[in-house]
Amino acid sequence: IRMAELTLQPDACVAQIAREHGINDNLLFNWRNLHRQGLLAPANRAALIPITMEPVTPPPRQNGVVSTDIPPVISCRLTLPGGSLNLTGPLTPELLRTLIIELRDVSHD
Repeated sequence: IRMAELTLQPDACVAQIAREHGINDNLLFNWRNLHRQGLLAPANRAALIPITMEPVTPPPRQNGVVSTDIPPVISCRLTLPGGSLNLTGPLTPELLRTLIIELRDVSHD
């Protein structure tokens, strides 16, 4: 967003700004157009990510009663362009929140 805003300054040269930041000028022109249309979101704004729900195997039963001795298994599979990450175990909201924050920070480096 910062680079797109730089292109909107009076006498700004998009090609020069792109060179200074090591990116293609066509990419910066695209970002500038998206910014003008209000389609670029600030980095601190919450982002939605697609999820899929898979059926869960029901817990085992003994004599028609669900066994409470076996803790439920919770798992999460995160599929990224470079590979997949499988998490199994006690997935707390705090753990998932931290994972999302860390992934977001890495993608902005």
